[in-house]
Amino acid sequence: MVADFWNLSGPANFVERVASRMLSSPKGILGVTVPSARPRGFKEAIMEAARERGGGRVVHVNAQDRSFDRSIPHGLARAGGIRDTSIHSVPAFADLPGLSAASFLIDGVDRDAWGRWSAFLRSFAAASQRADASMDAAQRLSPRLIVLLPVDLPRSDVSFLFGKDEMQWRAYVTPVDTRTYVTRLMRQDGGESLLDRVAAETVIRLAGWDGEMIRLLAHRDPEELADPIALLSDLPGLDMHPTWGNGLIDEWDGSPFIHSLACRPAIEHPTLKRRIWLAQSHALTPFVGEVIDFFADRYGAILAPDLPYAVETRKGIKHIHALRDLEASHLYHLLNERIPKLEATFLKSVAAVRNTVAHHNVVPADHLIKLSEKWDEIRSNRSEARGWDWPRCGQKLVLMVGPSGAGKSTLAKRRYSQDSIVSSDDIRIEKYGSLETSDQTDVFKEVERRVIRRLADGETVVLDATNLKRNDRLAIVDKIPADIQIVYEVVDRPLPEKLATGDWRLKKEGLIEGHSEIFIQELPNILAGDNRPNVDVIDHRAA
Repeated sequence: MVADFWNLSGPANFVERVASRMLSSPKGILGVTVPSARPRGFKEAIMEAARERGGGRVVHVNAQDRSFDRSIPHGLARAGGIRDTSIHSVPAFADLPGLSAASFLIDGVDRDAWGRWSAFLRSFAAASQRADASMDAAQRLSPRLIVLLPVDLPRSDVSFLFGKDEMQWRAYVTPVDTRTYVTRLMRQDGGESLLDRVAAETVIRLAGWDGEMIRLLAHRDPEELADPIALLSDLPGLDMHPTWGNGLIDEWDGSPFIHSLACRPAIEHPTLKRRIWLAQSHALTPFVGEVIDFFADRYGAILAPDLPYAVETRKGIKHIHALRDLEASHLYHLLNERIPKLEATFLKSVAAVRNTVAHHNVVPADHLIKLSEKWDEIRSNRSEARGWDWPRCGQKLVLMVGPSGAGKSTLAKRRYSQDSIVSSDDIRIEKYGSLETSDQTDVFKEVERRVIRRLADGETVVLDATNLKRNDRLAIVDKIPADIQIVYEVVDRPLPEKLATGDWRLKKEGLIEGHSEIFIQELPNILAGDNRPNVDVIDHRAA
């Protein structure tokens, strides 16, 4: 998952620019200033980019090695595989045929040794320019040096030596990068519960630019993330004054972002509380709209006669003419005595949560957990009238259930006619021309539309998707009348076989392994048919 971080747009752009600047530097040297607390995989990402862009060898060098005590050129030559002990001068090192077009990533230069290294780098830049004077910078034959610079060097020294050939690891991780990374790590595909959505936003807002913090929080349970103050209190604090140099501040979302663990010692820190509020508001605001739409659709016939609805405001009476313009509190007052108590109580809670967020206050964890559970329960409640006008022709809904690469599509095509199969992968290709898409919402809406249409026509339909998560299965299962048969056809293969034939799935790091883990966790629910009386299970794994 560390590699995924360096594939994000911002970090990938940084290492690509390092490789590009290394090739174009007329001096043959590039300084990279990075905080003392570096992102994991920093050196490896730069080396890989330099190797791919430059096409030559990339040698990692630790400047703390004792081979540099007497002669830096000789130490670098030895690191590059040259054993000629007579190499002591800088020009001799720059002209070595055995190091032609090689690149060195020099790490571990500290302030105490900077005098020796800066003198060497100045001499190397001059020698390199003389040796390659007749060539374009990208065609140079002399070695290229990328130097990871300590943050405690005077800026005047760095500017004098490197000039424009210096880069800083600063402000390269954007909120879009963070969101993308969190979505991948938490394996979110658009069908998450409210608690899952709040958890993801909490990780984004608390971690900011720090990939290590993202990974740490993303693997916590959503229930833990609902109470981030308690979670942060259990983590070791960073009791240092935060600076960019010590890795506790970087630019993110347009302003300096202090690491959340540096805020932790003052647990009532307003910055920390604001981040938690921002996370909750980002998830809860659209959720409230989702709830309003749901109740407006379900009880539109009851609500319509009450329109226009008069509301007192500070500016006088306001009349609401559209159902979806009603707020959660309006729906509660209009429906309180006319709908099931569970739903009325839920609407009251939604209205309270909306007001809490509107006043910039944080919703307590237990409220979030209960609200999420009640919403899942309300959404999964069956409508006994659903499908009342469908013909009963013995049609059934078949869900292929299994991890990515398990062989679901192959089995479905062997057992059922092609026109009966609704494939989520086929719909992705229809809509986006590729399986590589992060937006699943439109795909699953179209899947549901086709499944319902075929059942309503009296025809059996096979849903070819992973159907791994219970919420995803029930999102379609609970829309089917109770007298229509549903079959879970469970498919899997040994992990080595799935990896051997992974094809495009191998491009997504950890996809096959992650799906296999989810499948194992979900298996009890799957084999129990999610405790729905009209669900039968066929387990093909034993075949």
